[in-house]
Amino acid sequence: MFSQVLALADVSMAIAANEFVCTLGLSWYGKSTLLKIAASLEEPTAGEALVDGMPVRGTSPERGVIFQQDALFPWLTVRESVEFGLRIQHKPARSAARSPTST
Repeated sequence: MFSQVLALADVSMAIAANEFVCTLGLSWYGKSTLLKIAASLEEPTAGEALVDGMPVRGTSPERGVIFQQDALFPWLTVRESVEFGLRIQHKPARSAARSPTST
């Protein structure tokens, strides 16, 4: 049987364009939960998450996540793992590849 834990309560943040924000706190204080909700990897049990005044509903190319642990697909190469996002958007992955001398 799982028990519910209140990870966040009465959270409100306003982050300006091009602003760098760092979230600090002790373990089990809700930092990861906050980021997962903002990225739509988890749904809030109450209230809602807004980005630019719009509800967060599903993943978006406007929001990204960099995981603490390796997040590559073990059956793909590093390049194929990076190109995976383009593939699921039906965009040609090879067109995004740039040579080191291109600008």
